[in-house]
Amino acid sequence: MKKKSTKTIPSIVGLLLLTTIVLGGVYLTQNLKTNRQTSAQAKPLSVRIANISHQGATVYWFTQTPAAGSIRVNNRIFLDNRDKNSGQTGRYLTHYVDIDQLEAEKNYHFIIISEGQQHQETNFNFTTARNLPPANRTADLAFGVVLNQQGQPLPETLITLSLAGASNLASLTDKNGFWSIPLSTAYQKDLSGLVNYNQSRQIIEILVESGSGETATVITNTGNDHPVPPVIIGKTYDFSQNPPSPKQEPQDFDWSSPETIDKITNGDRSGSFSPEETKTSQEKPIIGINNPQEGETIFLTKPEFSGQGPANQKIKITLESPKKFEEELLVSSFGSWQWIPPENITPGQHTITVEYYDENNLLHAVTRSFLVQAASVSPSPTPITPLPTKSTQTEPTPTATSIAQATPTKPLATSTPAQEPTTTTTITPKITGPEEIVSGSLTPLIILAILGLGLVYFAVTIYQKKLP
Repeated sequence: MKKKSTKTIPSIVGLLLLTTIVLGGVYLTQNLKTNRQTSAQAKPLSVRIANISHQGATVYWFTQTPAAGSIRVNNRIFLDNRDKNSGQTGRYLTHYVDIDQLEAEKNYHFIIISEGQQHQETNFNFTTARNLPPANRTADLAFGVVLNQQGQPLPETLITLSLAGASNLASLTDKNGFWSIPLSTAYQKDLSGLVNYNQSRQIIEILVESGSGETATVITNTGNDHPVPPVIIGKTYDFSQNPPSPKQEPQDFDWSSPETIDKITNGDRSGSFSPEETKTSQEKPIIGINNPQEGETIFLTKPEFSGQGPANQKIKITLESPKKFEEELLVSSFGSWQWIPPENITPGQHTITVEYYDENNLLHAVTRSFLVQAASVSPSPTPITPLPTKSTQTEPTPTATSIAQATPTKPLATSTPAQEPTTTTTITPKITGPEEIVSGSLTPLIILAILGLGLVYFAVTIYQKKLP
């Protein structure tokens, strides 16, 4: 009797399970890719510290996409200034967090939480200043308004103010484009005391940065910072040569009124601005530092500094490091300068200041703070011992053959098995009946499906934990 051979095929249920696993893996992969892109766009950029006092500081940064941001210090969470009143976390491109209720002369490390992801770097720290007795000083507030290209108030814009000898100062424009920064309470760079400056002739530099990446730069002096003439994003201004304006206070203006903005923009004297003071100057500032940028991290211990200055005039460069460097340079006839320190500077926080006295003996000074980080050396790769290769020699496939008996005439093929010669291996073919197709068992497929889903879930969990 002929034996029937059986051939199994996967069941419909098994195929459905395998299809589900494949589709699920594709979906999870795409979802993880999207989450990774979102996490990268929410990474804090250009993180800076400002407004250091004996009881707090300000941390501000950008993100490429609107993100919820906050700061954690010693298990305390500090919300963005715009969220503190409501207690609800909003999503912004510019982030500005005041950290308060700290102890004087103490070092603090902080963690930025952006879209639920924690970010911590070695330079995410600051030291609070000394607690000084009340100073007998006249209050001095720099303030102004930022407008967009259409002349409308530009909110949520970061303002960074540089004053020679002072630590970094910053502010954030409100919904009316208004900003203010107190100068009389600013600390020195070493935080040993309040900065000393001329309240009517000291040069200050202001950097305006919007969340869309547009910037504006302003050079003015302490005699024209109350208020600073209106600043339109994307332009460059130099008010340092303007005569001092009458000192006013922010409360003297109704910043929410369109009429006030129009008067300021058009140079109405009732808003304390003259047409000359609101005139935009597209010329470069008298002196400036192009490299490095404020708060930039560089990986060279002997970097090249560069900037602009008055052509063929002498400027003084001071590099504040563990070892102080001072040098006078002659600006080129093209109005540019370059300088390399004579020795390597150590990793850590540094400050470079460029000073110039004009023909009226007015001091112009620009300061940049930057971080030098030692370039990391990649370890040499560990040699990999090649694994022994497995031979892929193909084994002969046994085939069914017929042995022909030699006769004087033509060979006659027989269907009977031939006797095995001493030197030849003969395989006798098996003659089977028609194949019977039966359904395979579901148990192995179900087990494989469960194991596959488990592996996918485990991989997803590990991947999410590794995301920054």
